[in-house]
Amino acid sequence: MKIKLVALAALSVCTSMTYAQSSTTIYGIVDTTVRYGTNANANGDDKVQMSDGFATGSRLGFRTTEDLGGGLKAMAVLETGFAPDTGELQQGGRMFGRQSYLGLEGKYGRLLLGRQYTVAYDTLCSFDAFFCANNSLVGYQGSNYAGLRYDNTAKYSKTFGDFAVNAGYTFGETVPGVVGQSAKAASVTYTSGKKYFGIVYQVTDGVSSAFFNSVPSAQASKQVVWGFGGTYQFEQAKVLFGYTRSKLDVADYQNDVLQLSANYKLSNALQLIGTVQHDKLKRDVGDGRRLTTALMLDYFFSKNTDIYVAVDYAKLQGEWVSLGNNGSAASFYGQSNRTNLIAGLRHKF
Repeated sequence: MKIKLVALAALSVCTSMTYAQSSTTIYGIVDTTVRYGTNANANGDDKVQMSDGFATGSRLGFRTTEDLGGGLKAMAVLETGFAPDTGELQQGGRMFGRQSYLGLEGKYGRLLLGRQYTVAYDTLCSFDAFFCANNSLVGYQGSNYAGLRYDNTAKYSKTFGDFAVNAGYTFGETVPGVVGQSAKAASVTYTSGKKYFGIVYQVTDGVSSAFFNSVPSAQASKQVVWGFGGTYQFEQAKVLFGYTRSKLDVADYQNDVLQLSANYKLSNALQLIGTVQHDKLKRDVGDGRRLTTALMLDYFFSKNTDIYVAVDYAKLQGEWVSLGNNGSAASFYGQSNRTNLIAGLRHKF
């Protein structure tokens, strides 16, 4: 009897130790805006609507980690996106459409497997003060050039002093002879004090509708994206710059983007964020240009709750008018410009 009691006590201690080494966090963002927008349809009419956040999308996530000993830990993230005004699921109605991955991290680096942000997205968006804004008129590069998120992806990262290397591979999961959306990517970043620099290269096969919904499946193309940029932190302001090139072979699109943005801290509770982007499009049939600007004034009631006002403006010329006419939320509906005035409320938990 005593032996059984001792065994049960030992088992209880071991179980308690196991749970003590594991943790699960529930987190999220609810970000809702009211927007007034111009040229919201083919007739050029204006529109007032309630919608998702300007800079961030609403989400609910579950993050778990477990210490496996010897400096090794396991981790997993399940994250769903939703429209705060209707409660509907985003990302095509997927239950965990924002992120769904698990992985291991230790002295040899970190390996993540599943649906996750691309290496190009992680790197290129780090050169933008809005980190590729959720507003698709402003953050269009994040999905159409960087790919945003890929399914069936293995992503590896390792830090060497001030340098970090990242590599990603997306499985096309098709039989031989059938083109799938496979991808390969690598990046290197450098962080030292107030300075941050990075460079990234990504190749994706079978790109079609993901590119502004403008490329039919018959013209599915290899997309080569590369870019570089950096940031510098001053006492009250952070300045960011970046360059991106995206090229599709069969569909004949090449985009070169220059961007400059900044985040200025007006006070402990108030910040001003702005960005300017110039996108030059080259095609055999002609060229085009796009100018995108945005400005947001953000006031924090606390570290978790803020209220903001924002304005964004985009103007198209030449072939960019055709590229921007795709019927999605980022569409210009055949018009050459769009303006949005936005007021938003955001809460993080």
